Amino acid sequence: MKKNGLLQHRVQGLLDEKSRVLTQLDAAQKKATEKEQAAAKRIAGLVAAHKNAMEKEQVAAKRIADLEAANRKKDDEQRVAQSRLCASEEKQSNLSKLLEVRNAELNDVQPFLTTADAYSGPEIVVMVETLNAEIFQTAAYMAELIEDESMAATNNERTKNVERNRQMLETQLRRDLGEDLWQYFQKNHVDIRGEPLPLQLAFQCILSRWSTLKIRTFLLGHFGDQLGKVYQMIRESEAQAVAGRWRALTNAQLNPFKDDYPPNVVVDILVNMLFFCGWSSSSEKAKKAVLLMQQMVFNIEKMANQIKAATKEGITTTDLDVFVARAGEPLKDGMEDIYSDNASVDAYSFQMSNKRVLCTVGMGLRRTTVKLTEGRPPEYKEEILLKPKVALVSVLDSTRDGMEPIQGRN
Repeated sequence: MKKNGLLQHRVQGLLDEKSRVLTQLDAAQKKATEKEQAAAKRIAGLVAAHKNAMEKEQVAAKRIADLEAANRKKDDEQRVAQSRLCASEEKQSNLSKLLEVRNAELNDVQPFLTTADAYSGPEIVVMVETLNAEIFQTAAYMAELIEDESMAATNNERTKNVERNRQMLETQLRRDLGEDLWQYFQKNHVDIRGEPLPLQLAFQCILSRWSTLKIRTFLLGHFGDQLGKVYQMIRESEAQAVAGRWRALTNAQLNPFKDDYPPNVVVDILVNMLFFCGWSSSSEKAKKAVLLMQQMVFNIEKMANQIKAATKEGITTTDLDVFVARAGEPLKDGMEDIYSDNASVDAYSFQMSNKRVLCTVGMGLRRTTVKLTEGRPPEYKEEILLKPKVALVSVLDSTRDGMEPIQGRN
């Protein structure tokens, strides 16, 4: 009985222990369930937060992608704009360069289109008349040298001088004087000291012809002749302003070229003319005279060069040329006989056909223009601004009468 009681008590204790354990187990399960629920809730919260974070990340990624796309688009637009800007700058640069080229071309062509002349016709006439007067004074001085007995050559000295320079005398000097004047000196050289007028005429003739060659449009010789032909073709195909400017520019560039007919050559010709007429250069006085002759001829060259620069470079709207009459040709209305008498103009004109030119003693000046009409040959118009002054062959027959040039015509 006691044993059963102990057993029951033990069983009861076990039951109580079981109940307590079950209670603790229930409490633990409940607590575990609560923890599990809390964990689940927390996990759910974390999942939700993760999901939210993912959504935000996706939104952010999308925004970043959109921004990157927008940025790429802006970069592309910027590159396009930069490319267009570079193209525009290059185009602007090319336009600027083209403008510079066009301006340069315009500046280059502007001189060809100008119609302004640096000199007028009357100004050139005065320059030519001044040169003619200088030639007259020089010729008169040299002719007077033959009258000085202290500078007279002996027959032997004259013979040596003539023989030494015969080639120049019979070629160049004979060509410059013309046949009538040359033959006169051949026959009458011994009489020149008593009547030096023919010698003065010869000097005027030589210096006038030389000055004309110095003032010609282009150089003497083949090269100058070829340039003249080219200029002629330009005159007949282009406007006067273009042709005149081409002539002016070409002449300016020809200045450094060697002169085939320098002053020293002319002085030699003039001195040989004096030798031919019996002059001697052996004295100190004669040597000083030669030096003065050189100075005077150099001065004539300087004046001729000034006229050339004025007519060939300073005038482009027309052509102005100095010229001389040909020895032996008939006297024409476009010439001035400086030894004519006071006969009426009608009588003078009537007799002109029977008079021949001995030589030119003063250069003339003429103006030439070309009129171009499509389908027609060029039309040349010539106007004499200054008549060349001439001496006629008949003056040689009048030298013994002491005939002098008409006042104001020399």
